[in-house]
Amino acid sequence: MTLLCGLVVLAALAGGSLALAEWLDRDPALLALPVLAGSVLWLWLGGMAGLLLPAAWLWLAAMAGLTVFVGAGAGPAALARRAASAAFGLFVAGALVFWVLFAVRQPLFTQWDEFTLWGSACKMTCEQDVLFPAARGYLAGRGSLPGMMLLGYLFQFAAPGFAEWAVFAAYDTLYMAVAALAAALVGRGWRGAVLTGAAAVSLPFFFSVYQPGAVSQVYQSAMGDLALAFVFGGAVCLY
Repeated sequence: MTLLCGLVVLAALAGGSLALAEWLDRDPALLALPVLAGSVLWLWLGGMAGLLLPAAWLWLAAMAGLTVFVGAGAGPAALARRAASAAFGLFVAGALVFWVLFAVRQPLFTQWDEFTLWGSACKMTCEQDVLFPAARGYLAGRGSLPGMMLLGYLFQFAAPGFAEWAVFAAYDTLYMAVAALAAALVGRGWRGAVLTGAAAVSLPFFFSVYQPGAVSQVYQSAMGDLALAFVFGGAVCLY
């Protein structure tokens, strides 16, 4: 059920990006990241008003409605042409791979980081449908920023219970949106998209955080490892 919820949200995200791309006459790969970031901001506003769950359902309805509205106006063929973007295909395919991979492996927070701080905040946000400082039983309200928890919440707000692996999958979806944006800026069709995407996805393997005595077996690190990989990896490549 959690996997199904994540895939439905991914489809809504992709549909909304396609619709905006058709409306603005842009590559949809350029819009996946802004749409995802704007979605988290929307959830934050809903959470501040004490309406986190209704805000999530309204977001899902808005993405579906936007896709249908633009698709009806421009025609399915127009959306299909937008979806043929190489960089956008990289985003959708990469995100699907991560969701299926983590649904099978089901990694846990405790495999690479302590659960007591941000992990418990993610769980309380999902289980209580509130911003984590307002959650019952949370004693470190200023321990983490809300973006991490709300991104995980977006992809499993309709699922029963809470799945740690879905937070990893949500963060890799964000990562693929960044990689797709880079691939779209490079251009050059499928060759440029695949080469740029492969370089982006490979960066964490070269710039990763070691656990005491061993290397983490989980690809995604939701703290800041991937952002650091881009910063240091990009600097090395530029050098």
